[in-house]
Amino acid sequence: MQIRISGGLYASILLIMGAVMQVMLLSAPLLDVAGQEGWLSALLGGVYWLIITLSVVWIASRFPGRDPLAALSPWASVPIRLLFALLQLLHYAIALRNIGDFVEVLLLPGTPGILISAIIVAVTLYAVLAGLEPLARIAFINTIAPLLSVVLLPLGLAWEFSILQVDPFLWHGIGGVLRGSLYALPWASDALVVLSLLRHLNPKVSPYRWTLVGVGGAALLLAANMAMITFVFGSVLPARQLYPAFELMAIINVTEGIERLQAAVIVPWIASSMVKTALNLYAAVEEGGLALGLRNNPRFVVGVALVGLAISRLTKGRLEEISLLRGGGWIWLNVGLQWAILLLLAAAALVALRRRRDCQRA
Repeated sequence: MQIRISGGLYASILLIMGAVMQVMLLSAPLLDVAGQEGWLSALLGGVYWLIITLSVVWIASRFPGRDPLAALSPWASVPIRLLFALLQLLHYAIALRNIGDFVEVLLLPGTPGILISAIIVAVTLYAVLAGLEPLARIAFINTIAPLLSVVLLPLGLAWEFSILQVDPFLWHGIGGVLRGSLYALPWASDALVVLSLLRHLNPKVSPYRWTLVGVGGAALLLAANMAMITFVFGSVLPARQLYPAFELMAIINVTEGIERLQAAVIVPWIASSMVKTALNLYAAVEEGGLALGLRNNPRFVVGVALVGLAISRLTKGRLEEISLLRGGGWIWLNVGLQWAILLLLAAAALVALRRRRDCQRA
């Protein structure tokens, strides 16, 4: 039976994919390059995410079931599916590395990293094997945490905001804002999960509106959190920190009775990050399974998850560099893969549409 998800669940997935890990990992690089206007770089990156995802949505909507790859011949669909699966597998490995490092360094120091990664793999495997609908509902529940952060953080940080932390507008110039936006481009690969979601979206739901809500909302959440970071810390100090958003949570002060809400915020964040990681794995096994004829094969899912674990452990140094977005080569490689998938999808879809029209005329 075909799994159907609502527009709200679809948008929740895109919000989780576009905001959760980015708030923790993307803030420092953007502030380092763009300074106080890092929030503008985040918004420009969000525009790029929307261009990529809406392009895929537009192509998919030209086909029955919003599944262009199903309408293509195997020689055209298999390479696109495999390329997409490899990109999502890489992001799965990076996410494993990111969450594992965060927990190992800040929450459970001294705990072996392989043990933390193994637990994450087990949880994400269970979630993916349970199916898309339960995973989407978990994503919907976990959207509460990032949304509450925008509402509650300003209240808890009101006494920490300082006008003295505000730099002159465009202190780093418009060039700094544009350079900062480059650091946001690789994260569009997470939003490309729409390619695997659209075939499951309720056919009565407008994919454009909910894509705009999910991806656009993620960009706004990222920008809002970055603005709060600069109002409290300025732009110089957080640019030198690994997790400036974590430091922001550590000084939340609501009342004398509840001095710290860090634990209450960080636990949902970790849960949301694991949902995001599971969705990367889901997209990889969904398209990879369709390409190789192994869809819904539990052994294939386990195998892909273990490959992701191996990549995350064997290439630790390189993945840490990628996670901090300090390597320009990673940015262009990732963006190149995004556009390769998009252009191949567009070209193959164009051929399929022309053939359909020729058959109708004949």
